[in-house]
Amino acid sequence: MIGANVAEPMVEPWELIVRDDIEDRDAEIEEAAFILDRSLPTKMDGLYRKYHKVKNSDTTYAFGVLAENRKYVEGSQGWSVQMALQLNKKVYVYDEKTRQWYKGDRFVASLPTPHWTLVNRFKPCDPPTLDQKSTITLPVSFGNTISYELEQLLARRCSTD
Repeated sequence: MIGANVAEPMVEPWELIVRDDIEDRDAEIEEAAFILDRSLPTKMDGLYRKYHKVKNSDTTYAFGVLAENRKYVEGSQGWSVQMALQLNKKVYVYDEKTRQWYKGDRFVASLPTPHWTLVNRFKPCDPPTLDQKSTITLPVSFGNTISYELEQLLARRCSTD
């Protein structure tokens, strides 16, 4: 999603959303903050944008650094990836450290007690094909490796037929 048409000038798109959507959005962002063990920023505009981009796409492609435990993505891309997993979207991450593509997944982990929890994991996969309705999240700065992989991803677009 590159841009959005807004009926009212000088109004951000998320300010036109009905109350139920706002509660859903805020709940998803708070859950992501808890899972990522991050505090919420004072100004939430960036997270609202990330949420709506992810919610309105089928697949999220992120370029960044996968944590050592392969349970989350470091940096600002982590927010988009986590919310995409929570919203049951397809997620692919290109890890700059290993120079490998990973597919995101969430599964239910049973504990020895009657409790359970949802756990993220990223499994190595072949380079994905770019879906029509998707969002790409990039680090603020990136080098030749990510630039090359982004170019390759864009070349592997699904046909519009």
